[in-house]
Amino acid sequence: MHHQPLCQDPQKIFPYRTRIPRLLPAAYDPLHLIEYTQVLPLVEHQRLLLPIIHSLTRKIKQLEGVLRYTLIDDAPRRLARFLVDHEHLLHHLTQRNIAQRIKLTPESTSRIIRTFKEKGWVEVRQKKLYLLDPEALQAFSG
Repeated sequence: MHHQPLCQDPQKIFPYRTRIPRLLPAAYDPLHLIEYTQVLPLVEHQRLLLPIIHSLTRKIKQLEGVLRYTLIDDAPRRLARFLVDHEHLLHHLTQRNIAQRIKLTPESTSRIIRTFKEKGWVEVRQKKLYLLDPEALQAFSG
């Protein structure tokens, strides 16, 4: 079964004269680069491109999450969002692990958790964190 090329003109796909890392390394040489015109035949093979697009999309979503946690939210909201988003992992994490993941100092994390405890949102038992009111944390985190 022969597929029609998606685009005859490589300049429409890769408008800048650039070098692109080889998608399938020749002779296992990870530093080997190919010209954009050599990538064009791969565009015709959706079975190769769709997993790559899926992987890149997932990585973009992860980066958006990192940016949201570290740049947009203030520390209490960042911690609240992390707790809600990762409730299933909390019994495996220490407060220090949580602090490292959301780029806070352990001291700041401890202070915020104390505030959350006073509000009745979380509880600490045997050095593990448990959510008592995930809805309140969700509402607080925005």
